[in-house]
Amino acid sequence: MMNKIKLSILGLAIFAGANVFAQEQKQELRKASEATKEQRMENHVDKLAKELELTEKQKQQVLEIRQSSAVEMQKVRNNEELDDEAKRSEMKELREESKLKMAEVLTEEQMLKMHAMRKNHRKNHNHDRKMEKLEENKALKMERKATELAPAEKK
Repeated sequence: MMNKIKLSILGLAIFAGANVFAQEQKQELRKASEATKEQRMENHVDKLAKELELTEKQKQQVLEIRQSSAVEMQKVRNNEELDDEAKRSEMKELREESKLKMAEVLTEEQMLKMHAMRKNHRKNHNHDRKMEKLEENKALKMERKATELAPAEKK
């Protein structure tokens, strides 16, 4: 009897802890979605600063590089005189310039770590997209089968 009570209390404690954790995650997601572009950029740089162990000076320099790059990219996107190919070319050039500026600010170790982080992010992001497409295709196939199997309407 005592063991059942202990197990019940333990179960409730675990459930409550998981619930609190889930709520905290929802709040963080809500905060992120409500953030402005500038706030999202600052949050991203804060995350980079933690992951790469940036000094305060490096953090500020990285933020300035990213802000400057974002402004220049927006100018290219809004430039109606450029066709799509010219815009792509200009954006690629801006990204390369940004990488060079980052290389001047970060140590070699930090650059390697950032490259690994980006590679991992791309891998995970592409995996997520592939899974979404697979699920969409599966749903479409099921829908088609359901309509094929449904008896024809009598007229």
